[in-house]
Amino acid sequence: MPRHDTLFGLESRDGPRLNGTPFPWFDRESYPRILEVMADHDLMPATYDRWLKQAQRVLEKALRDGKKPIRAHIDPDQFMAWCADHDWPADSMARLTFARLVARRDLLPDAAGQPRAPSES
Repeated sequence: MPRHDTLFGLESRDGPRLNGTPFPWFDRESYPRILEVMADHDLMPATYDRWLKQAQRVLEKALRDGKKPIRAHIDPDQFMAWCADHDWPADSMARLTFARLVARRDLLPDAAGQPRAPSES
């Protein structure tokens, strides 16, 4: 299995960096599916409302600690396809790494200086 911190050059010194810290973010409609597919679902809040409350506390702490949180919206089917393609378990480390990829895709400019559009897959 590849190392989480070097996959896809996430720590590359030659490319643009994110101006913030990505956090996996879910929407209410997809949260039941998130719980279905996560290997560590038993460690996650059982309801979206509980997850949201916990996630908001994490973001508030990040702000107090001087970090700039970035909500990286995770589509469960795209996440599972990515995990399968890279032979990773669908766990918290994979969620964090995937959140970094989503944030880079959505926020960093492409060669023309425009934010990258989310993929249609």
